[in-house]
Amino acid sequence: ALEEIDGFWTVRGDPTEGALLVLGRKAGLDPEALHQEFPRVAEIPFSSETKRMSTFHQESDGVLMYVKGAPESLLPRSPMMLTAQGERPMTAMDREAVQHRGAEMAQEALRVLGLAYRRLPEVPDLESEEADPELVWVGLAGMIDPARPDWPERDRLVVSERISGPLSDTASLTRSPASSVR
Repeated sequence: ALEEIDGFWTVRGDPTEGALLVLGRKAGLDPEALHQEFPRVAEIPFSSETKRMSTFHQESDGVLMYVKGAPESLLPRSPMMLTAQGERPMTAMDREAVQHRGAEMAQEALRVLGLAYRRLPEVPDLESEEADPELVWVGLAGMIDPARPDWPERDRLVVSERISGPLSDTASLTRSPASSVR
């Protein structure tokens, strides 16, 4: 949750969720109003196997499925993309541009998330293939993923080295000679 206390914004709960709430606020969205207008009715929790999580929100004529996760997990499932003009097919050039920008963001030491959605007539059986439909690509979100300040310096450096996957360029930016101490 994102709360304003004495004129300062504070994130309570999951830091990734908090960062996305802050992003929404900066974009002029009101999370509380959105929660009332589109209540969450189901969720598929993050899985290290799929590298994504999904939430389902009721709307007047069906359900909106919002998905966040590793870009390399969402891109192959996204034949369409959202643009300022609306949805359109995602081309090979579009995919290349997204992958390039994701790599640039990782080089800037950002944790990179892909964002996508899908309109559905109803909440599917969450254990079925229907719960894993093709998606509409929305974009990338990058966030600073600072080490916890209460961790010893040695542990913070080791954690920063354990970044893996196609966007592992982040690790080269955060590594230091002391990070080899285990």
